Amino acid sequence: MATARLTKALLKGLTPSGKTEFWWDEDLPGFGVRVAPAGKTAFVVQFRQRKATKRITLGAVDVVNLDRARERAKEILASVALGQDPFPEESSTPTFDTVADDFLAFTRAKRAERTAADYGKLLETKIRPTFGAKQIGDITRAEVEKWHEAMKGTPRRANYALTILVAVFSFAVKRQIIGAHDHPALGISKFGENKRDRYLTLEELARFGAALAALEAERTVSPWAAAALRLLILTGARSSEILTLEWSFVYMERGVLRLPTSKTGRKDIVLSGAALAVLRAVPKVEGCAYVIAGRRHGERMTSLQRPFGAVCTKAEIIGLRVHDLRHSAASFATSAGVGLPIVGKVLGQSQAYTQQRYSHIHDSAERAAVETIAAAVGPLLGTGAVSSLKKGKAS
Repeated sequence: MATARLTKALLKGLTPSGKTEFWWDEDLPGFGVRVAPAGKTAFVVQFRQRKATKRITLGAVDVVNLDRARERAKEILASVALGQDPFPEESSTPTFDTVADDFLAFTRAKRAERTAADYGKLLETKIRPTFGAKQIGDITRAEVEKWHEAMKGTPRRANYALTILVAVFSFAVKRQIIGAHDHPALGISKFGENKRDRYLTLEELARFGAALAALEAERTVSPWAAAALRLLILTGARSSEILTLEWSFVYMERGVLRLPTSKTGRKDIVLSGAALAVLRAVPKVEGCAYVIAGRRHGERMTSLQRPFGAVCTKAEIIGLRVHDLRHSAASFATSAGVGLPIVGKVLGQSQAYTQQRYSHIHDSAERAAVETIAAAVGPLLGTGAVSSLKKGKAS
């Protein structure tokens, strides 16, 4: 047991010792952080009530903000000092925060790392401030509707937050924490969204390819970033799938990438000849397991925004996002006559395109599709990378 003033710097430096340890705050007695043997840390509040010591977990340190945890601890300790029970016996369900913590742990084990991180961020910024301290069984439909309505200025974000909230309550139902009839968020209407479909035209693609080659040649864009951008268009893969791609996932002789995890689970990405040429030209960095190497030794590139922005600026292309390169791959395929079910398999869609009735589609059809994409875009994109460049400060 140790006592110190809890700060963000102190929390960041906590390391496991092989046994459960507690660090208690000097400024607020009873408020502390628990360090588990495996390294997981969580805020806790401890107090005595009815001659017994009670300890409540407020939430994981990487999920709950320090200031918010401290304020919540103050509220609980104040209620205890006034002779109140912070969690009356008649309220038998845990707090939303507690269930959300379990939901996030479940999500991290079942979903892609980026998906779990997105869930955690939205829970922290949009959901917990309103519902975190409430008993999950006491949250009403009217409260959820009011919360959702308050975010109508950002409909897409509001709808995503609602989706996560629904998932937390559904998790609680499956765990029998609340009954199915107590689910307060099910069936709440989402806001209409103006979805923007943006695709590269062939003329824009020619400018994009020329700009990319020029920036790579002058070392403004690194060969790794250039390869990633080319692969996004040639494969229709998600940017997260390319950025986390390891050499051990690449099967050159079979012409396939075998991803152990992705947004839709385990996934194979069929490669065209042009995509294979890009991969063969990528410089391998000693000590780095990743195809798209980052600036720091042994680490991967984490974002394509800077090199992508530089290419779009030079090519005079506006209103395009990195994710639109994936859309463009689908657009080129469908324009060339490739059927939607096959396009869906190429993109790795878990729904819409790839419903059960399309399960008979084989790799041969996918390979034909990616070769069709390559034939349409390869000459304009330029599949050769400048492999002779040494790693410098390029993006």
